[in-house]
Amino acid sequence: RYFTMQMDYLRFLSEHSKGKYFFTEMITIDGLNFLDCVRGGEAYTDIYDYPEEITQIMDFGSELNIWLVKEQRKVIDKYKGGRFNFYQIWTPEETIFISVDAYGQCSEEVFEQFGRKYVQKMADAFGGCFLHVHSDAMRLLPNYVKLNNLVAIGLEDWIKPPRAMEHIAEIRNLTEDIPLMVNIGRREFMSRMDLKTLPGNIIYWIRDVQSVGEARELSLLAYRYRAPYHSSTY
Repeated sequence: RYFTMQMDYLRFLSEHSKGKYFFTEMITIDGLNFLDCVRGGEAYTDIYDYPEEITQIMDFGSELNIWLVKEQRKVIDKYKGGRFNFYQIWTPEETIFISVDAYGQCSEEVFEQFGRKYVQKMADAFGGCFLHVHSDAMRLLPNYVKLNNLVAIGLEDWIKPPRAMEHIAEIRNLTEDIPLMVNIGRREFMSRMDLKTLPGNIIYWIRDVQSVGEARELSLLAYRYRAPYHSSTY
């Protein structure tokens, strides 16, 4: 029933958005995220108590998500050869947006045993992935950067430290040429540009923007901005 309702809604959007705006499919919820949704907090102890059973559930969740995305994209237009994702970011070809929220609450060992294959499966199914990571899970970046078909990483500050901007140099050294998206407040964004301390070659997702006009002004400022080059940091 809910799948039918979703598809009807997407067809409505497709019909009424022509020449006005673009949209994306529902966010994928696979792997440990999927297990969290069907088992709640017990998902994190299930890993140790029922590893074989939860693997079957996570396998099912991943297959379901791949199918759901492909079905939704049948009625969603591409834009200049790419797709928009859950965070309004354009990515090339069929790149998929993947959240690793649940793994951020776990150890590296849990990600390697119960996460990597699911994230990699989604990335391979669509030829690339935009990985969504909360900043309190940055400790897992050494594991994430080893994924194949990794198109970009989005780092979002959420609930508790550390903040990505306060560790941006070490993050850039770790991720190297992988494109990054980092969220930042409007005031800090402007201040860092004035002080020439805003790192370049990063997609900034800016909070506290009140209008489309203000967003355009900030985009022009960012376009003209040139960050100092520091070989030892960025």
